[in-house]
Amino acid sequence: MANFDADIFSHGRLFWPIPAEWRPYAEALNQEFILPIGNHKAWVSAYLPINAALRAVVGLVADPALTSPLFVGAGAIALWQVAKHLWPEPGSERIVAMLLYAGSSQVVLTGMTSYAMSGHLALNLIWLALFLHNRPASHAAALIVGFLATGLHQPLFHPLFVLPFMWLLFRERRWRLMMFYGLGYGLICLFWLAWPVWISSQAAGQIAAHSVPGTGYVDRLLRTVRFPGIDALWLMALNLARFVTWQHVLLMPLVLLGVRMTWRGDAIGRALAASLALPVAAMLILLPYQGHGWGYRYMHGVIGSACLLGAYGWRSLESEGRSIRRAMLWSSAITLLLLIPTRAWMTHRMVAPYAEISAMIDRSGAQIAIIDEGAAPFAQDIVFNRPDLSNKPVRLMSVSSDQRAFGALCWEKDVVLHNAREFGKIRRIFGNATQTNDNSRAFAITVNCYAAK
Repeated sequence: MANFDADIFSHGRLFWPIPAEWRPYAEALNQEFILPIGNHKAWVSAYLPINAALRAVVGLVADPALTSPLFVGAGAIALWQVAKHLWPEPGSERIVAMLLYAGSSQVVLTGMTSYAMSGHLALNLIWLALFLHNRPASHAAALIVGFLATGLHQPLFHPLFVLPFMWLLFRERRWRLMMFYGLGYGLICLFWLAWPVWISSQAAGQIAAHSVPGTGYVDRLLRTVRFPGIDALWLMALNLARFVTWQHVLLMPLVLLGVRMTWRGDAIGRALAASLALPVAAMLILLPYQGHGWGYRYMHGVIGSACLLGAYGWRSLESEGRSIRRAMLWSSAITLLLLIPTRAWMTHRMVAPYAEISAMIDRSGAQIAIIDEGAAPFAQDIVFNRPDLSNKPVRLMSVSSDQRAFGALCWEKDVVLHNAREFGKIRRIFGNATQTNDNSRAFAITVNCYAAK
C-alpha cells in the first residue's frame, strides 16, 4: 500500500477515482486495506499517508525503494546521538549499541521493504535524541517529528513510545514541558484520527464518508478490542520468540541486565524499558496476529530502546569488572556472518514464489488476469494494481465478484485465469503441497469465459 499511495501522491493527488466501468469489479480489484468509500468511487488507503508521502518525495530524486534504507541509516545516526548523550565520557557503550543495531536481522531485512516500520524506528530515535537534547528548539522539533511519526501508517505506535517519557516529565514535576507535549500530542492525535474521515469525504462526499462503517479509527478500534484469550497469549508468545531470534545474539541477555540496572536508579532506562513493554500489551489486546513481517514488526519501532538497554547492561557488567568483550566479538561475528545471511535466505525462500508468479502474470500478455486467491495462503497479495489501472494485465480476484459478471469482461478483453495448479510452490512453503480449497469458482469463471467467447 505504501507504493500504491506513493504513486497517487507523486501525481499531486490524495486519492484516485476508480473509473465507472471498473466499479462493478471493485471488490475483485482487491479492496483490502482500502477505506470503504461510497460505492467504490475512489481508491483511498486505510493507512495514514506519511510513509507513502516520503517515498513519493524520495522518488522525485531517486528510486523510492531507497526510502527504507535511508530510514535505517538515519536511525543509526540518531541512536549514536542518544548513546552519546547517555554516556558522554569515552567508553564502549556507544559501540555496543551500534553493534546490537547492526546485528538485528529484523532491522536489516525490514529496511529492504516498503513497510513503515523502518520509519517508526528512525523517527522514534530522532525524537528521543531531540527530547534528550532538552532545549526549547529541540522540543519544538521533537513535536514536528512526532507529527510525522504518528502519521506514518497507524496512529498508535509512536504515542506509545512517547508515553513513558511523558510519565518521566510528570515524575520530575516539569509541568510546563509536560503541558507543551500534552497539548501538542493532543492536537497531533486529533488531526490523524480525523484524517480517514476527512480524506474519504473528499473522495465521496461528507454524507457517504460518515455513513459507511469502518472509516474512522474509533469505529475500527471498537471492532478489534477484545479480552485476550489463550490463542492471543500463544500468538504473542510466538511473536516475542520471533522478535528475540531475529536480533543480535546477545541483545536479550544484555537487555535483561540493563533493565535490572536501570529500574531503580535511572529514569531514562525505566522509560526505555516501558517503551518495550507497551506495544506488546497494546497489540495483545488489539491484534495479536501480525500478519506479514520479518521478526515481530509491531516492536520494530522500539528496537532502538532495546539496543540502548543492551548498552546499559553492558555498562553494568563493565562496572562490576566482568568483561564480555570476547563474547561480544564472537557473537557479533556469528550474527553478521551466519544469522543475518540465514534470515536473508529464509526471507528469499518465502517471497520468491510470489515474485515468480507475479512476473509470470506480467509476461502473460493478457489484458486481464483473474487470480484464484483461495489457491494458496496469501495468494490475494498478488492481486495488486496501479491506482489508474494502467498496468497490464489488470489483476482481479476470483471470489469477490459474481462469476457471471466476468463473462462480459471475457467478451471484451483478453483474459487469463491463474488457478491452483500454478501455486504449488507457495503451498509447499506452508506445508500444503496438495490443493485443498474448493476450485469450483475458478471452474465457473472458466465456463463463463468460454461461453462468452
